[in-house]
Amino acid sequence: NKPRNLSWIDLSFNHLEEVPTVLSSYANLNVIYLHANRIRKLSTAQCLVDLPKLRSLTLHGNPCEQTNKNYRLLVTGMFTHIKTLDFTTITSIDREKADGFYA
Repeated sequence: NKPRNLSWIDLSFNHLEEVPTVLSSYANLNVIYLHANRIRKLSTAQCLVDLPKLRSLTLHGNPCEQTNKNYRLLVTGMFTHIKTLDFTTITSIDREKADGFYA
């Protein structure tokens, strides 16, 4: 039995090496904290892109932040519906830059 209405989860500081794909099955998640882990490949976060209610995501403090020169643009472009990334509001200017980066 999994909690159907899980809306918030904090998996920070857990030594995770990738984003757990099981998170994509929780359609009501709107906050996911994954900061300060060992996530190297930003691409593993792709499994979360289709979560319809996701509004806030943290990935800072992971190796993927350091190895991706345009980390914030990449994540903002990947997650077109989130409102905050790493506890910082995504502004319309951030969105424009991310859109330009992906164009």
